[in-house]
Order: sequence, then structure tokens, then C-alpha cells
Amino acid sequence: MRVQTDRPHVWNAPVELWMLVFAVAATAVVSSLYVLSSLIRDHGRVVELDREVRRLRMEYAKRMKEFAARSGVGDVGAEPIVGEVDIVPDQPGSKAA
Repeated sequence: MRVQTDRPHVWNAPVELWMLVFAVAATAVVSSLYVLSSLIRDHGRVVELDREVRRLRMEYAKRMKEFAARSGVGDVGAEPIVGEVDIVPDQPGSKAA
């Protein structure tokens, strides 16, 4: 006959099993941190790329205005593009032969 106690059932597992559980948990934590750091790094690169694109657009607009002023053509429509630009790839067969 078994005697019932108020203690909850304790799971006695071998040490190797506890080591495996710990290794899986540690791998999950390290993998999650790596993914999070990769996302942060990639977002930083996108921000830097956007900043460089804006700088180059402003520089282009400035050079086009200087060119127009030197050549006497007038305004050549070199206003900087603000916002997002849709880039559409060339369609196959659209190039002149």
C-alpha cells in the first residue's frame, strides 16, 4: 500500500537528460539573440543607405542647377526626389535590338 503525501511528484531524471535540456535551452537563447542582433544590424544598414541616397539626390540636384545656370538653359527640373521611388526592372524584350 502506498502512502500519499502532500509533496508534489518529483521527476528524477538522469544527469545526462538535464544536460540535454539545458543545452537545448541555451541554444534557443543564443539563436534568438543572434537573430535579434542581425535584425538590428540590418535595420541600421538600411537607415545608413537611406541617408546616403538622400545625400546623393541633393548633390545631384545641386549639380544640375549649377549646370543649368552655367549653360543658360534654365531650370532643368532637377528638384530632389523626396519619398520612396518605385524601381521597375526592365521587361524582357523591351530593349532595342
